Amino acid sequence: EITTKLNTLTEQAGPDLTPLAAEIGTAKNGVSANQTNIAVLQKEIELLKLQIEEIKVSTSNPLSN
Repeated sequence: EITTKLNTLTEQAGPDLTPLAAEIGTAKNGVSANQTNIAVLQKEIELLKLQIEEIKVSTSNPLSN
């Protein structure tokens, strides 16, 4: 009886995980794109901070034109 049950379980196929795998792949692509966008935005913020500092320096110097 145990052998019959084991054979039955062995013959059964697991659930189809293909749709789930595709969804995970799509999510990974989205995360990758977001990481790239975040890196670009961080560099833009860095540049803007430098520009603000330059403006502060130039407006605080009474001898500058």
